[in-house]
Amino acid sequence: MPILKTAFDMSKAIFSTILDTIKPDLLIHDFLQPWAPKVALSCNIPAVLFLSAGATSTSYFIHLQNNPSSKFLSPAIYIKDYERVKIDRLINSIANDLKDQDRFHQCTEQSSNIVSIKTCRAIEEKFIDYLPSMTEKRMVPVGPLVQILVVNDDDEKPEIIQWLDKKEHCSTVFASFGSEYFLSKEEMEEIAHGLELSNVNFI
Repeated sequence: MPILKTAFDMSKAIFSTILDTIKPDLLIHDFLQPWAPKVALSCNIPAVLFLSAGATSTSYFIHLQNNPSSKFLSPAIYIKDYERVKIDRLINSIANDLKDQDRFHQCTEQSSNIVSIKTCRAIEEKFIDYLPSMTEKRMVPVGPLVQILVVNDDDEKPEIIQWLDKKEHCSTVFASFGSEYFLSKEEMEEIAHGLELSNVNFI
């Protein structure tokens, strides 16, 4: 996403003007704009980092950077050597002379005492509790940010909901890789093969 990051960075001046004009009570930002919390704090506006990745992957990648030779919290979470090459390329990608990992660290450091994260304790409690030891910030899980589907009794449920209603509880996997990642043919085949072997329903 180097072009997107560069575009974000170019908006710093106008962003500063917007903040000065509307004077919000709080700025919530992601890790792509490390200059955003600086601008907010210069205007006496508290800034809070919002992490759109879950606590498991976030804590694992921070652990990899800080303690690459030590064991992670859960031995079930690991990456293979060929995966590490891709991840290193990703976190070391540079836009405007700034690596992604540096953007992340700067945003975390400037976040006002807390960091909000897209997860919930029911799913990732252990990893939510592990993150403060590495970031020195309290983690505030805000849930999965899924739009609540309002269905009236008279309305017919969407086809996907009807399909899910016929499945056993906790028997379906939702596979999503985000809007910025495009699987290769080999990756799609491997994931499909793994899902097939697992004998679970999947979307």
